[in-house]
Amino acid sequence: NGEASLVRLVGGRATVIGTGRGRTTSVRGGKRAGKTAKLALKVAGPRLTGTVDGQVVCRAFDDQFPVGALGLCADGAGRLRCNSVRVSHLPAEPRRPAVTAQFTKEDTMVEWAQARSDWRKDEGAASGREGGTHWFEGVLFGDCSVILPMPQFSKDGAQVLIALAADGRSAESGYQFGVRRESDKQCRFAFLRQGRELTAKVIERPEGNARIRVDCLSGALGAFVDDELVLAASDVQPLGGHHVAVRWNDAQVDLNQVWVDSPNCLDETFAHAPSEWRPERGRWEVTERWTCSPDW
Repeated sequence: NGEASLVRLVGGRATVIGTGRGRTTSVRGGKRAGKTAKLALKVAGPRLTGTVDGQVVCRAFDDQFPVGALGLCADGAGRLRCNSVRVSHLPAEPRRPAVTAQFTKEDTMVEWAQARSDWRKDEGAASGREGGTHWFEGVLFGDCSVILPMPQFSKDGAQVLIALAADGRSAESGYQFGVRRESDKQCRFAFLRQGRELTAKVIERPEGNARIRVDCLSGALGAFVDDELVLAASDVQPLGGHHVAVRWNDAQVDLNQVWVDSPNCLDETFAHAPSEWRPERGRWEVTERWTCSPDW
């Protein structure tokens, strides 16, 4: 075990702003002798987090340097060897919309006061080609992500399909990400572009409460199981649709557990005090939900 610290350096003066302890590489023996440790510093606005091999060892809040250059330095006795250094942007932390519990307990509101009310079932395809397709009501410009629990399949060949960057009429108009059960222990992940397969991979079926996340970042596509990237694809001619859909057969999907996130789409339910909002103009005041019902 070693000591880790977060240090602010201003004008040559060092100030420790956070400390902690964690396992580090030992040069004299022990379980970690001869092995490397993965050190990381994550800066998310004023939130600073230091990790060793993915384990948080120290945290601090400090807004001294909102912008600036990056560097790597070492001091002290001994020799330090870094065989890999990576700098990357942190993805924005999605904020899952919440619904005031009181709304979900009201008979007249229970339908729209749930996440599944954000989805519209496609009723116009009686032939069954688009049967079971549910469209997300939001219009998504730019990057987007779809997050959902690992589906429960009833038999081999059952499939869940997520359409991204689609036109809002046909799931085959955009990118598709499919999860298909191959056997009791395996499932097949695949990315498609307008019905044409880009890449696919058979993996061991995740157990427990695993979650799938599908990212569509222009022409870059990525599928994650929990935080592990399992499949990726790229398209040199990105599609320009703004809609997301989910379709399934012989599987169980709870739309209340399907979450769509986009940095350019604000899903605000006003479940909390609207302290993040500031009126620019006009007159803002409280109004009754229904004037005929004094309860509201």
